[in-house]
Amino acid sequence: MTQDFQDFNEYAYEVEGAPEEETVTLATPGDRLLAFIVDVLIFIGIGILGLIVGVVLALVIGGSDELEAMTGDNFFGFAFLLIILPPLLINLGYWVFVLAMIAQNGQSPGKKVLKIRIITTDGSAWGWGGTLVRELIGKLIIIGVISGVLGVLMDRALGPESSGLASLIVILALFIWIVMDENNQTLHDKITNTFVAKVT
Repeated sequence: MTQDFQDFNEYAYEVEGAPEEETVTLATPGDRLLAFIVDVLIFIGIGILGLIVGVVLALVIGGSDELEAMTGDNFFGFAFLLIILPPLLINLGYWVFVLAMIAQNGQSPGKKVLKIRIITTDGSAWGWGGTLVRELIGKLIIIGVISGVLGVLMDRALGPESSGLASLIVILALFIWIVMDENNQTLHDKITNTFVAKVT
């Protein structure tokens, strides 16, 4: 049985594939914020791990003399192959893993910790199509473009030191959007007709 999405808060919501004993209610903005923070911290941790792997590889393969010489002519090739490439590959692998998690059950690691998940407005099963649209187009591309344009405008209006705040402002604006929206949706939720629910 699918409930009217506009009256979501008045009903328990049945989700295709969910265990019968699960009750689904809207996730709070706080739940979503904490899940985002967990995801960011994991991402940073994975990046640091990749950087450590790269530095260790540089020391093992090139030796300390070669590492010191990175400030010379061979900096870009050596740094990219042994220090920059490992964290990039590890982070890429991690995000493929995260996308697979989201496609399977609508949960990133942060959402899993907070016991919240992405659910379609009609309760139908989530999958790869919606995941790619929501996570890559809705978040990465559209939000990236908005952040980029805002960064250029801030750079011209306030100076280059202000442009770095653009992404933070966009993230804050999206969080305010969630708080103000009656169904706790934001831009990428609207694009894909999804919401984030707390499953108990």
